[in-house]
Amino acid sequence: ENVPVYLRLQDEGIRLLLLACELPGVPVPSLTWDDRDGVRRLVRFMSERKCRRIAYVGRVDNASTSTARISGFKEGLLETGLAYDPTRMISVISPTVETVAASAFRTVVTWLESKPAVDAIVCCDEMVASGVFDALEHKRRELQSMPVVGGVCCTRNLHVLKGHPYVMLEQDTHQFGREAAALMLQPGSLGGSANPLRKVLPLPLRIPRQYR
Repeated sequence: ENVPVYLRLQDEGIRLLLLACELPGVPVPSLTWDDRDGVRRLVRFMSERKCRRIAYVGRVDNASTSTARISGFKEGLLETGLAYDPTRMISVISPTVETVAASAFRTVVTWLESKPAVDAIVCCDEMVASGVFDALEHKRRELQSMPVVGGVCCTRNLHVLKGHPYVMLEQDTHQFGREAAALMLQPGSLGGSANPLRKVLPLPLRIPRQYR
């Protein structure tokens, strides 16, 4: 709904750079995370640790990052020879950011009541992961074993995970800010012909060696 505003600002000569966002087909310079490849590598990481039944828990929204993470999850399953099971794609509907963890908790508890076989869970972000951990704790006595949990996270928000072991795809917000500032300050980078910016400049998500 904001696309006409972005385009009008550009027409008026105002330089724009969209952060953590990609609008397919819209010529607005963007800087985004490589969510697709990051989640794909996370699935491979879990597969290498003998996790064969992997679930994905994500928020229902229209963000391009959500689509990229789901695509990466499916591609990771395919390239590691793991079966795709739509019953392991868990959608969390939350009216506000503040209720994401609580909504994830209720959704995952309901899913766990169907007694699914699961070795690992990939989370779209740390708020969803917080609800996942609460649900696993709530159902601990009914689980044969605790699944490995991992996903996207910012180091500044690790406190929401309450000390649980988490395989983290880390979003380096400092690097993100440096890249954005450099592009904004570069003459002609946002629309000028002298030094055009690629429409999307992806930054990789990295998997640290240790569990967090």
